[in-house]
Amino acid sequence: MFKGFCRSLLATCVAAAVMLVVSATVVQAVDLDDRIRTVDGEFELVFQDLQDAVINRGLSIVYLGHIDKMLERTAAAAADGAASPYLNARYFQFCNSSLTHESLRADPRNIAMCPFLVFAYETTSEPGKISLGYRAPDLAPGDASQAVGVKVHAYLAEIIQQVADEAQ
Repeated sequence: MFKGFCRSLLATCVAAAVMLVVSATVVQAVDLDDRIRTVDGEFELVFQDLQDAVINRGLSIVYLGHIDKMLERTAAAAADGAASPYLNARYFQFCNSSLTHESLRADPRNIAMCPFLVFAYETTSEPGKISLGYRAPDLAPGDASQAVGVKVHAYLAEIIQQVADEAQ
């Protein structure tokens, strides 16, 4: 009886591990390097272009974050006290209502992908090189969710690519 319980437990653990690997693979469909574009330019101008690319699609920016300022403010509290790697680093959040509705109809757990987030940063090691990108949406497993995920990735990539093209 104990042997049967151990086999059942082992089978359950193996199945859970397989499902974890499969779901992680599905969610991470677009590699980080494929979500970031780097351009030469002045940070303020490129970041303004990024905001304009979203606003000109009829969307509203709901939050603007200053990672650079937060790192400056909290450097003393960091374990190693290291300086920020950024000269400038900001992000903002927004939502596309049609993609959001579609994703939530696919699976209510897709609420985790909202709002969308795009960012721009300039490092201390490469001033004048501005990196633009977006956060990969966190979607529930399933064909309907993954189909919406493809649309969301394409939409966000289009915004980033537009700004990168305009900066050239």
